Amino acid sequence: MVTVLIVGAGIAGLSAAISLRRAGHRVRVYERSALNNEIGAAINVPPNATRFLTAWGLDPVRWRFVRSRRITFMDPFTLDVTGLLSADKSPRDVGGAELYYAHRVDLHNALKWMATRQDGPGVPVTIHVQANVIGYNPLKPSIVLQSGEQVEGDVVIGADGIHSLAAETVLGHKNQPVPPVHSNCCYRFLIPAATLDEDPETRFWNEGRDGWTRMFPDNETKRRIVVYPCRE
Repeated sequence: MVTVLIVGAGIAGLSAAISLRRAGHRVRVYERSALNNEIGAAINVPPNATRFLTAWGLDPVRWRFVRSRRITFMDPFTLDVTGLLSADKSPRDVGGAELYYAHRVDLHNALKWMATRQDGPGVPVTIHVQANVIGYNPLKPSIVLQSGEQVEGDVVIGADGIHSLAAETVLGHKNQPVPPVHSNCCYRFLIPAATLDEDPETRFWNEGRDGWTRMFPDNETKRRIVVYPCRE
C-alpha cells in the first residue's frame, strides 16, 4: 500500500482517487474549496466512461442520469428532421456501455460518494477541504499548504485544473494556454422541464422525447443549438 496525495477534488481528481482506492492504496485528496457548492451544467457520460463508472458501483438510476435513446438533427428554421442516429443500435451494442446525460453536480456527488463510502473495496478516501496547495516538491513527493504545513506521500497527483500549479512545477515555467485556431464560444444554460411543460408554445420540446438529443445546425453561419435532458 502506498500513500497517494491528490490535489483537486474535481471529476479527474475524484476518479483517480476511486481507482487508487480500489487498487488497495491509501488516498488523501486536498481541495481548496469547501466542496459544498458545486456548479455546472449538463455533461455527457459516454460509453468509455460509463464502463468504469458502473464497474466502480455507480448506479445511473440513483444519480438520476438520463439514458440516451437517439440523436436527431433538425433544421433550425423549420424544425424538420434532417437526420437521425437510430436507437436500433444502442451505444451499449456499439461501445460496450450506455451513453448517459447527467447534471455535472449529480456526477460529482456520485464520485464523492464512491470515493468516501465506508463499504466497498479498499480504504475510504480522505478529502481535506479548504486546503489550498501553494507548492509542490517533486524530489520528495510532498505538497505545501497555505497554512505552511508540508504533507508527504509516496506519490503526488496534480488534478488542479487548467491553471495547474503542478504542471508549472514539473515544466519549470507557467503552462500558458494555446491560442485557439478558431474563435468559438459556447453559451450553456439549464431550463427546468416543468417550465417548458407549462407553456403551450414550448411543451412540444418534452413530448415523447425522453432521452433524445436534438441538434439544430446552421451550416451557413457554422452555429448550432444542442438540446438534451440531463436529470431524470
